[in-house]
Amino acid sequence: MNKNKGKNKLNPQSKKGIERVYIGIFGRGNIGKSSLINLLTGQEIAIVSDEPGTTTDPVTKTVEIFGIGPATLIDTAGIDDLSTLGSKRFKKSIETIKKVDCAILLIAGNQFGSYEIDLIRQFEKSNVPYLIVHNKSDVSKIATYTKIFIRQYTDAKIIDFSTLHPTNKEELIKAIKEIIPENVYQQTSLIGDLVKPKDIVLLITPIDSEAPQGRIILPQNMTIRDALDNHCIAIVVKETELEDFLKLNIKPTLAITDSRVFDYVANLLPEEIPLTSFSIAFARMKGDFDQY
Repeated sequence: MNKNKGKNKLNPQSKKGIERVYIGIFGRGNIGKSSLINLLTGQEIAIVSDEPGTTTDPVTKTVEIFGIGPATLIDTAGIDDLSTLGSKRFKKSIETIKKVDCAILLIAGNQFGSYEIDLIRQFEKSNVPYLIVHNKSDVSKIATYTKIFIRQYTDAKIIDFSTLHPTNKEELIKAIKEIIPENVYQQTSLIGDLVKPKDIVLLITPIDSEAPQGRIILPQNMTIRDALDNHCIAIVVKETELEDFLKLNIKPTLAITDSRVFDYVANLLPEEIPLTSFSIAFARMKGDFDQY
C-alpha cells in the first residue's frame, strides 16, 4: 500500500528546469475531469459535455492556480472506453502518468472498481503521489462502504467534492498541495549535469558598450555562480584574450560563450572541447528539449 506522502521524483519536464507542477487528472469518462480543470483554473479551458469521450488525447494546459502556483494540468481520456479507439486512448492516459508530478483520481456515484484499481497500481509503480476526489457529491455523497473498499487498496486522501457546488474548494487545494513533491519548484542547475567537481569551465564573455559599467550581464553572472555551486573552476576571459589563454595549455571541460562571437570562438577552440552558448544553456534549462 502506498503511503503517498508526496516524496516523488521530478518528472522529465521538471528535470529540465521548468518551475511548475504537472498535475494529471484521471478517471472514467463523463465523470467531471474537464469540469475540475475549469474550476481549478477559473477558466473555461477544457470542453465540458454530457457526451462520453469528449476528451480524446490528453489535453495539456499551463496555468497559474491560485493557492498552488504555476502548474500544467493534463486532462486525460476516460479509462472505461472499451472500444478499439478507447484502448488507444487508455494507453495514452497511462503514458501520461510518467509525465506528471502528482495525480488526481476522480470518481463519482460511489463507483470504484477495476479501472480505478489499475490506475492506482500505475501511480504507485511510477512513484506518483495522488489523491482521490469523489465528484458530484451534490448528487450522491461518498458512502462509508465505498471508503472502506478503497482503503483495501490505498491510504490516499479521499475528498468528497462537487465541481458544480465547490463549497470545500480550499480543502481540495490544500490536499493537492500536500501531494506536490517538495523538489518541483526548486531551480535546477544550469550546467550541473555536464560537469563534475574540479572541472574547468571556460566562459568567453564579450564586453561592449551595451554592458553595464563595472558589471557583467545576468546570464554570464548566473553561469559563473552555477559553475561555482557545482564546485568547478570557473575561468572568465574576453574573446580578444581567448587565443592567449589557449597557449597556456589548460584544457577546459566545457566552454560557454556569447552567441555574437560564437563562430569566432568555435574557430579558435580545439574541437575536443565542448562549446555552447549562454542562450542555449538557458534555453536547455528552461525549455523541454525532449518535446522537439
